[in-house]
Parts: sequence; C-alpha cells; structure tokens
Amino acid sequence: SHIVVMNKGHRIASAAPDRFLQSARGKVWEAMVPSDQFAGVRSSFRVSRALHRADGVHLRIVNPQPPLADACPAEPDLEEAFICCVNFPGSAAAVS
Repeated sequence: SHIVVMNKGHRIASAAPDRFLQSARGKVWEAMVPSDQFAGVRSSFRVSRALHRADGVHLRIVNPQPPLADACPAEPDLEEAFICCVNFPGSAAAVS
C-alpha cells in the first residue's frame, strides 16, 4: 500500500506506510505537565494527544526538537507522521 498526503491541492508526500512512519521518528515526544500549564504548551506546540490524569496532563507532541526539558522520544503513529509532514514540510517527513 501507499500513502499520499495532499495539502492545499498539492502533493507533499508519497510513500509506503513504513517509510512514512520512519520519516517521523525523532519528531514525536512524550511529556507530562501540570494541568495549569497545559494551555500554554498546547498553544506553543503541536499536541497530538492529551490525557488528563490526577498527576497532570500526559502529552504526545510533534516537534522536530524536544519541546520540553523532560520530553522523551516516542514512536510515531500514522496520524503523527501526517502532522509532521504537513506542519514541518522542510523536515525529512516530507517523503516523496
């Protein structure tokens, strides 16, 4: 199978799913922030997932560099690879 990503009518990426995921490796991060800091983080970074728990908000963030000091690298899923490709077209995620 093959994935093609379009943005504003233009093809920006085309690759097999494994290659597409590989291109997003190193650009997805997991972190936890206190609930009162979540809005600021969400407005500064591309948050792909947020789980509100008693100890704070557990996040997955798509960003070329670590977005927060305590962020840990995470394996991307296809949605995060898409986010990376569309939002960071100059990165390796823009597979052709």
